[in-house]
Amino acid sequence: MAEVLLQRELDAVGLAGRVSSAGTLGLVRSVDPFAVDAVRRFGLDLSGRTSRPLTGPDVDDAHLVLGLAREHVREVALLRPSALSRTFTLKEFVRRAETLGLRRPDSPAAAWIDELVRGRANTASLGASDDDDVEDPIGEPQPVFDRVADEIAFLCRSAAGAL
Repeated sequence: MAEVLLQRELDAVGLAGRVSSAGTLGLVRSVDPFAVDAVRRFGLDLSGRTSRPLTGPDVDDAHLVLGLAREHVREVALLRPSALSRTFTLKEFVRRAETLGLRRPDSPAAAWIDELVRGRANTASLGASDDDDVEDPIGEPQPVFDRVADEIAFLCRSAAGAL
């Protein structure tokens, strides 16, 4: 859900970027039908998609890595420790962006992301607090998927706007 919602928001603000999604559990499975229905409300289509495991090259190729939970950040850190400085939960990224302020159009995104990292303790991202986690709706009914999709959409709009 986050992949298509973030791509939509980046496109809406005219920011070139390619968003891709991968999981940390190493599973390949079809997208949950409830997720398909949840993003259909935004005019997006997830039907026919499958999950894929996160790989080292995925992380190497990314300018920014966003997870929906701290466990995702920890998995990225285990896979590629050097990527931790550009890896955030989506909530942490939005919170830090709101504190820092919008990126100036004439400022490179990488420099702005470096500013986001300044003063950030790596242990904060690796901690066990779920303050920065988006609820995982797997196994829950449709209304939970809808609520989570709404939260992700809001966070993606905020992230894209800051970038």
